[in-house]
Amino acid sequence: MKRSIVLACCVAVVAGAVVFAGERAKSPGTASPEPYVESQVIETPSGFRVHIRNPKRLDEVVNYAKYIVEGKIVAAEDLAEPISLQEGTPERAISEQSGMGAVQTRHGTNYTIQVLDSIKGQLQDQKITMYLTDDDQSYRPKLSVGEQYIFLLDWNDAIGRYVDFHPYASYFKVDASNKVKTIYKSTTDFSELDNQSFDKVRQKIKDIVQQGNG
Repeated sequence: MKRSIVLACCVAVVAGAVVFAGERAKSPGTASPEPYVESQVIETPSGFRVHIRNPKRLDEVVNYAKYIVEGKIVAAEDLAEPISLQEGTPERAISEQSGMGAVQTRHGTNYTIQVLDSIKGQLQDQKITMYLTDDDQSYRPKLSVGEQYIFLLDWNDAIGRYVDFHPYASYFKVDASNKVKTIYKSTTDFSELDNQSFDKVRQKIKDIVQQGNG
């Protein structure tokens, strides 16, 4: 049985993903940007169909992110956690219709990130935990211990951990030569950052943050 979930700026308890919709944050004093350039539907290994709406401009995702950090992945821990699906939610209805019940085991990974620089948002610790379910990881870049990124993140109260909000646009990889490798390249705003110096990309993001706070 196929199960469809449209994710727009929210956390799906089953799939665990946060997907950008471009509707929450806007820069003060500017016209509303086009909310997304295209959409796509991805079917996860567990049979969920996730509707992803992709951003058009860099300032959309920078303004949308609650936290932007430069960080290095220092640990990865695989987890199997029992979760109770809340009564009355679409996730619970889908689960019960498919015969899986109200309690499920959520499989995923905690990634411990050593924060090297906080670009946006106030962090309480120099090490933070980002969580991705196994389904999430099936359509995201493969993350490995030792890799360095600029992460664009949100906070999930339900699980008490940081999460991304787009499977590609939330990640800017920094390679050994201090160059940025963009994961999301669907528009010029993002593709032109590929292979640029880390300092240049970081400053561009910081400038957008400052403009948004002005």
